[in-house]
Amino acid sequence: MRVPCVMCGKHKGRVEKHMKKEHFLKCLAYLRTCTGSVALHGIGEPLCYPGLLDLIEDPGSARLCFNTNGLLLDERVARQLVRKKVAAVNVSIDAAEPATYLRIRHNSLERVKANLRRLAEIKKQKKSALPRVTVNMCLMKENVREMAAFVDLAAETGAAAVLFFPMNPVMEPNIRWEWFDYAAQHVSDLPELHDRCVLAAEARAAALGIEFVYNGRKYLTGASGVSWHGRGLPETCPAAFGNVLVDTDGGVRLCCHMKGPVGHLDEDSLEAAYNGPLAAEIRERISAGAFHEYCMSEDCVYYREYRDAALQRLPERLGEAERAARSLGRAAAAWKAGVDDTGGAMLPAFTMLLAACDALLNDLAASGRKAPESLKGELITILRGFMHSAAACVRSRSAAAVNRVIAREAVPLLAQFQKLLDACSVGRQIKEAVCA
Repeated sequence: MRVPCVMCGKHKGRVEKHMKKEHFLKCLAYLRTCTGSVALHGIGEPLCYPGLLDLIEDPGSARLCFNTNGLLLDERVARQLVRKKVAAVNVSIDAAEPATYLRIRHNSLERVKANLRRLAEIKKQKKSALPRVTVNMCLMKENVREMAAFVDLAAETGAAAVLFFPMNPVMEPNIRWEWFDYAAQHVSDLPELHDRCVLAAEARAAALGIEFVYNGRKYLTGASGVSWHGRGLPETCPAAFGNVLVDTDGGVRLCCHMKGPVGHLDEDSLEAAYNGPLAAEIRERISAGAFHEYCMSEDCVYYREYRDAALQRLPERLGEAERAARSLGRAAAAWKAGVDDTGGAMLPAFTMLLAACDALLNDLAASGRKAPESLKGELITILRGFMHSAAACVRSRSAAAVNRVIAREAVPLLAQFQKLLDACSVGRQIKEAVCA
């Protein structure tokens, strides 16, 4: 049972461990006041946690739910789920056929189905609608043809809903385990087959009265559009404003893709970590339409869209910076030649250059590792020089002093800046990066 599923991130070397009991109880005490959902799972099987359901005496106003593989959902656990009014259980099955289940999950499909039928019977005996059961399938080439049969499995075992979702588009390094190759198993390579199977499963669910949910791009061909939780993908990541995740070591994050914690239960309460300065900084960045470095994860669909848009804007940003640099060069030349005695054009031109450089820096940072490293390194060195000049301008007390600072510190950088922007290799790198 402890052998991970073939597509599991544990193959990347993640360490399995349980959360400390004091951390668990510390979280639960606060979360009892929540009106939303509390998910008692992460990456791993929650029913392996010693006495999980024994620790939950009063969930308060929180809606408790968890994901499980269903293998440990025996009669005792099923009765506890009903008695403690756990709101929802999402069972990861990933196959409708025993042979497919064995290849993906290394276990007996009949065992899981028997457990689910028993839970449905206990719910019926106790006249309880809870927990609401969803069965889910992580789609890959190995199982996509079983989607409609998977809806039949849901109906047979008493599930109220089916949930389908594709594998993450990025998994680095690529997972190869037994027969499985993560990159090669993506159903996006078979868009027509995928869409036929989706339509067949959706029709089967409608006929059987099973709720059909698809997380991700529902149809891969035509203009049928994108569906995310059935509502369309929000323009801005909502996770930082309504989610909190606690790692098994007590680290507090705002979402599962975040690169690091915003606090720790050994040092803060859950509430203090969630509302702390780092969390506030992350929310401020997202509200401004940008991403904090903690959020720049290849696993996050919101960041990938943000990164790709920034990458597409890089040629435009380079053009703006180039025009601004030339404008400052002309203004400085006119002042030096005495054509413009006051140098009145220099400060506006330098201000325009700073704005263009700020936009370029933001998009270089947002484009992540897909932007050429040589380009980023050279540009950032020059742009920091411009920013240093700007700081010196702020300290200057007169227009003449500002002009002298710009001429002494910023203008000498223009030739290097222009040379970099004019270089054919830079244009080629940008083009290749955008088209990648």
